[in-house]
Amino acid sequence: MTVTTELPEGLSNFRDVGGLPASGGSIRRGRLFRSDALAALTPAGIDQFRQMGISTIFDLRSRVEMEQTRPMLDESTLADYVSLPLLEGAVHDTVTQVPTLAELYNDLVAEAGESFARIAEWVALRATGGVLVHCTAGKDRTGVSLALILDAVRVPRDDIIVDYVISAENLAGAWSERMLGLVRKMGFEVTPEIEEVVCGTDADAMRAALETVDAEYGGSREYFLSNGLDERTLTALQNSLVENTAPRD
Repeated sequence: MTVTTELPEGLSNFRDVGGLPASGGSIRRGRLFRSDALAALTPAGIDQFRQMGISTIFDLRSRVEMEQTRPMLDESTLADYVSLPLLEGAVHDTVTQVPTLAELYNDLVAEAGESFARIAEWVALRATGGVLVHCTAGKDRTGVSLALILDAVRVPRDDIIVDYVISAENLAGAWSERMLGLVRKMGFEVTPEIEEVVCGTDADAMRAALETVDAEYGGSREYFLSNGLDERTLTALQNSLVENTAPRD
């Protein structure tokens, strides 16, 4: 299970994935974080965030999503900021075409490999502190990104899925009510299908996405190799993320 750090005030789905078991040990604490959008941070939350040692923020929201955030938080004041927009037009497409989470995750695997590889490369070679990945909810784009990275350093898939599923629990309540309210303001009916895509998680869908990576690429490591990384970087990713927790003689 993921050991959660203190939740910065205003956020709903923020956590450190440190503590998950991995090949040769466990994921280092304070190294890799995930979150919902940071615009909800309160002034106290911003102060808390700045004390967490996060040196890089990867923002996977589309430009439309960022433009709809008012007031907009200047995330570059918190850490090195990298915008990697995924699913451009996602807000409109979600409420008009309503993809399943399985379809969404397969599309991300097929189309966002270079972006996911860039995040992995940064964690492996460039980050001077913790790396945070976030989108709007912190469950889909963020979830696939972290699932691939964690899978590449051999975190057991059951643990990856458990960490992913926690997002639905974290987003329940005020966050979900606010987001579904925005959907209604856009003039759309909130159907069970929309509610699942906006607020839910699907363990089978995430597991199927990783199985697709197995079938089409040979695994997550090979997926990253096919999207521009090399073996040296994958070794550095392992060394960056995994600490040996075996007892010494």
